[in-house]
Amino acid sequence: MGTGGVVHKLFSVTPPTLFPFSPAAPIPTRFAESANMKNLTPPTQPSQVRHVSQMFEPQSALRKSHIPISGLHKTWRSNRCDNLPPMVSRSDNAEHPESVARSSWRALLYTTLFGLVVFGGIEICPAEVALLLFIFVVAILLLSSIVLLVCAAIGKNRHRYLQQLSTLTILLVVAVGVFIFGQKYPFAIRSEARWLAGSQDYKALVLAQPSQPNNELKHVEWDGSGFAGVANNTVYLAFDPADTLSTAAESHQPGKFNGIPCKVRMVGRLESHWYTVLFFTDETWDQCK
Repeated sequence: MGTGGVVHKLFSVTPPTLFPFSPAAPIPTRFAESANMKNLTPPTQPSQVRHVSQMFEPQSALRKSHIPISGLHKTWRSNRCDNLPPMVSRSDNAEHPESVARSSWRALLYTTLFGLVVFGGIEICPAEVALLLFIFVVAILLLSSIVLLVCAAIGKNRHRYLQQLSTLTILLVVAVGVFIFGQKYPFAIRSEARWLAGSQDYKALVLAQPSQPNNELKHVEWDGSGFAGVANNTVYLAFDPADTLSTAAESHQPGKFNGIPCKVRMVGRLESHWYTVLFFTDETWDQCK
């Protein structure tokens, strides 16, 4: 073959086509996406344009199907949202004022009961310990109330500070009330608690005492308070088979009563035939003025 024939054969080779697919075949997705990303001009043949539009418009395939698009939306909504619990706004309390007031009163009641239990338990302690505990707790409550009052006056969350202040105020009122009751009726709460815990032992101890002279009641030392022999207050447990002290126990007034050698400050009743007798300061059953 001559040189001219070789050159003619080399230049007569058909160049490769840019689109090695048939005009009716759809363009693969990766080529369509790359063409779209590179802003290439899509083919102008109608068949190819139709197939490319189907790739970029997925809803066109859904229009040809028998399932309506609205039905798909409803099905998705029922599976995802219909079974969820309803969302309720916790801040919308204006529509339910009765429930808010009920919960507020319930919180106040629980706070009061808590205060009675705590400060009643303090009152059961010995008189010196109870006094120190009352001073300590009341001081903390007063200081905390002052701090909350200042925060409510200058702070942003005023409603929360006022709620906490009301709780501390209730505890403070209960503490003061229990303390005043303990001062008016000394050893009353402590005596009831001790009697419930060990009345049988104390009964046996009193009944084992020999008969007292001058028709005095059988008795044992029950409780007391004082500081190193100063300002001593002594309480006795007395057995009164005739219940002659019942009137004195009801009046809670000082006086001279049958079976007791001298005037006493107060008489308390634990149960039938059993009484507590509180003597005046620095006086005892055997040494009274």
